[in-house]
Amino acid sequence: MPLWWTRLFRRGAQAEAARVSVEVTLLAAAEEFVRPSLNDYQPPDPAAVAKARALLERALSSEQRRDLFARGYFYVKGERFTYRIREGHSGNVDALDSSERVISRFCAHPRGHVPVYDVMLAQKLWIETDENMFLKKAAPYPLHLHERSCQTTLA
Repeated sequence: MPLWWTRLFRRGAQAEAARVSVEVTLLAAAEEFVRPSLNDYQPPDPAAVAKARALLERALSSEQRRDLFARGYFYVKGERFTYRIREGHSGNVDALDSSERVISRFCAHPRGHVPVYDVMLAQKLWIETDENMFLKKAAPYPLHLHERSCQTTLA
């Protein structure tokens, strides 16, 4: 006959296992709900991308255009930092020090399916018009991650 405390211990362990099992099930269901299915993926509309690229090019200086064509990014001078905006939807804004080393990376983008060049133009305009608000609202992005979505959107 087992000792009374072993039965108590066993009951507690079983209750804990049931609780963990419920939490894992709920987390898995929530992740499945949040994660977009492959059916939700919409390829970018080529006409919208072309229009967005043309609009971005008109908004850039000749030096910024040259950098975008040659390197896939351009620089924006803010009051506090110089920023490098790389082609991408998220985590693509780098704050640079005077030696052009990345000191911080930010993520801020419009909601919804927006062409990448519209995202880059929105980021450029936000930095140029209200850098302090950009720094307050943009989500810091880990420097060691390259492609990962974030939760901060332009609002």
